[in-house]
Amino acid sequence: MSTMTLRRPKPAGAPGRVPLPRAQVNLLPQHVRDARRVGAARRLLGLGLIGLLALGAVGYGAVVYEGHDAADQLAAAQTESARLAAEENKYAEVPQVKAKAAQVKVARIAATSLSEILWQPVLASFTASLPSGTTVQTLTVKLSEPTTTKADPLAVSGVASLQFTARSETVPDVAAWMDSLAAVPGFTDVRISAATQADDQGHTYYDVQGTLQLSDALLAHRFDQTGGK
Repeated sequence: MSTMTLRRPKPAGAPGRVPLPRAQVNLLPQHVRDARRVGAARRLLGLGLIGLLALGAVGYGAVVYEGHDAADQLAAAQTESARLAAEENKYAEVPQVKAKAAQVKVARIAATSLSEILWQPVLASFTASLPSGTTVQTLTVKLSEPTTTKADPLAVSGVASLQFTARSETVPDVAAWMDSLAAVPGFTDVRISAATQADDQGHTYYDVQGTLQLSDALLAHRFDQTGGK
């Protein structure tokens, strides 16, 4: 007589045995699976398109913002340019006035540096040189011109000439008077050309005519740099 022993199977979690994965079988038809794949692809494309649109919107917003900022900067620059133009127009005459002032200064220097003489001390020196009893009748001043040809080639050139007539009650000492005039600084080429006797109702007098040259030592130099004034 035989004996059969029945063993109870070990639980799945019992040690010594590894559970096998359960097999999964997709029983859906092929067209259903294809439709699902197409749907997933469409969802991915949709998400990608939405992302592109979002990026485009962000880029457009940035461009619009930069455009507004550039427009604001341009408007501010135009406003500042208009303000500066208005300020420039306000003082537009200043450069013209300065240029005219510079021209006047140059013309003044050119006109006075070679011809300006302080006549009061010159005439005072001439009067002081007159002999006693002599009075001046006429006194003519003539400025020299560089292009003028001298009538007398032996005459000494000066910046001006002084022509005079004087009347003396006595016979004038012409040599002493010429020496007195020549001693005045700036008086050169002193010449007394004539001394004639005249009579007026029994009164005798002598008319004397003469010339002298004024040298450049008498130039004032008030407006040029050579005089240092």
